[in-house]
Amino acid sequence: MRATNGLEGTEEVQISVDRLIPLPNAGFGMLATCGSAPILGVGLNAASGTLGAGEPVVNLSWSPAVDEAGGEADVVRYVIWRRASGAADWGDPFRAIPAGAATYTYQDAAVTPGTAYEYALAAQDCTPTLSGLAASSVVIIP
Repeated sequence: MRATNGLEGTEEVQISVDRLIPLPNAGFGMLATCGSAPILGVGLNAASGTLGAGEPVVNLSWSPAVDEAGGEADVVRYVIWRRASGAADWGDPFRAIPAGAATYTYQDAAVTPGTAYEYALAAQDCTPTLSGLAASSVVIIP
């Protein structure tokens, strides 16, 4: 590419500019069929804990979905729901976590002492279809 200062004659200055843009994944195909609903196939662990200053927290952990590490290989995120224990439905999702990790953890520090919570997890693919839910056991915040 050539650029100029817009002047003419002897006052014109031209320079050449080259730019190399690396494309590290060019040429590598990625299998993402997005055909069927994703298969979660893992459980959701939830346990109460505390942060350094003593604030309550719920620690969530899970492994990659069956369709993230294999299968259709089309999981793009995990969706988390939270509800007070005994609530009738899950309502809107609470949080979304991008896929791509070897294992997953999330700390929910927006909990209220004396409240019991339940959590649910689903894998979401690129269509975006959700898997079935994996629910945690009830977590009581002291």
